[in-house]
Amino acid sequence: MTDRSLSTASQLALDLHNQFPSAPTRQLAAMLYRDNPECFTDEEHARRLVRYHRGESGDSDRAKIALMADVEPVRKFTAPKSDAKPPQPYVWTHQGLGTIIADLHLPYHDERALETAINYAIGAQATDFLLILGDGMDHYQLSRFGKDPRNRDFAGEVEMMRDLLGTLGAIFPQVVYKFGNHERRYDDYLRLRAPQLLNLQECELSALLDFGGDCVGWNSTIRVGEHFTMLHGHEFGSAFFNPVNPARGLFLRAKACAIGAHAHQTSHHDEPNVRGESLSTWSVGCLCDLHPEYATLNKWNHGFALLEYKGGDDWEVENKRIVNGKVR
Repeated sequence: MTDRSLSTASQLALDLHNQFPSAPTRQLAAMLYRDNPECFTDEEHARRLVRYHRGESGDSDRAKIALMADVEPVRKFTAPKSDAKPPQPYVWTHQGLGTIIADLHLPYHDERALETAINYAIGAQATDFLLILGDGMDHYQLSRFGKDPRNRDFAGEVEMMRDLLGTLGAIFPQVVYKFGNHERRYDDYLRLRAPQLLNLQECELSALLDFGGDCVGWNSTIRVGEHFTMLHGHEFGSAFFNPVNPARGLFLRAKACAIGAHAHQTSHHDEPNVRGESLSTWSVGCLCDLHPEYATLNKWNHGFALLEYKGGDDWEVENKRIVNGKVR
């Protein structure tokens, strides 16, 4: 229906919009000015009228359009529902003086290094909690790399890890196991070889270990207060190694205070930001065999860390290196 209150130019714009409601505004404006040059000052004049009738000229004009017959205001865009499921961080609440170990790669751990780290923690009374910061198990037989079938099978690894967690649980009242890239091998194996088991909680790695502590997923991080993060290191999607040391590489990726493992090296980096606030990062040494067949020559070293946490942003890290069975 024609609205008599509209000018000729405005009515032409409305009619063309109703005829081609999905056509680009600029294309309609060009058609209007080409076919009716006597009604429009220029093509921009025609474009403004098309935008007006499409409700694209602001809220006040949109309200006017809504009152006019045969004209429906432009609706707000709604995006399709997403399947994305961003991982949620594990919020650290365990207070006191505790210990951080990482990269045991059970059953390819170094017995003396593991004993040294745990016995030092006991002597230092750093036993309020224990954090295994990734790669506690090797998952050797689930690896995509070449495997020796004579080596320990996955069931044997799980049994050994379960026994170790039971022993550690008797020393540390709070045990948190943060999964790393080696724990991810289990999920990848299920996705590729046994997807029917993915929805069974009994088949989750945390259920297989069944040690009574907390497990943190391989794609999640651990948040301590507002300004400190603990992670394995693979979560960035690529290595954070740096020619200087792994802690500097972690700093360049995290841009915040953080501690990680994954690189099998003990290092520390400290740098102030523009406000003069000190940002520190640490990389923790490993407790595995230092010369495996896939990397016989490397820069690895044994190590662990102590963490004192009093709540909020009151935390302190003491990074330790193990050399010939001695803590330095």
